[in-house]
Amino acid sequence: MASIGFSTGALFKADFARSVEALRSLNVKVLELSALRLEELPLLEAFVENASFDAFRYVSLHAPTRYDATQERGVANVLWRLASGRRWPVVVHPDCIIDDELWRPFGSLLCVENMDKRKPVGRTVEELSSIFVRFPKASLCFDLAHAHQVDTSMTEAY
Repeated sequence: MASIGFSTGALFKADFARSVEALRSLNVKVLELSALRLEELPLLEAFVENASFDAFRYVSLHAPTRYDATQERGVANVLWRLASGRRWPVVVHPDCIIDDELWRPFGSLLCVENMDKRKPVGRTVEELSSIFVRFPKASLCFDLAHAHQVDTSMTEAY
């Protein structure tokens, strides 16, 4: 049976404790801790360091979706500290990878999400292929809504 989970960002924006408690109470076993906004990353870091995730069989982190080159090292460092010891995947938008060297250490923990029409890269198999050449151990976070927006026939998704 497929596992279905939720992103904290879809529940209570930046309120990680409330989101996780809601999911725990519903017996949801798959969790994405989402810090889509850069200012949420310190909140996520503090929460993860002090919370228990024993109730979940799968936990991932979603990286911020907007930062500049001067902030990228800090973002990658925080996510590495949170993810590496726990072996949690880190979902990253391909247009947010500015310096490949910061993301290579993630190896199989790097999870690249396909993008919607608003993004300049990562929308199609061809665009994603070049990213997976750069990060051959990375996995794909497949967003069905993004794929449908790019190609309503879903042929590209197939």
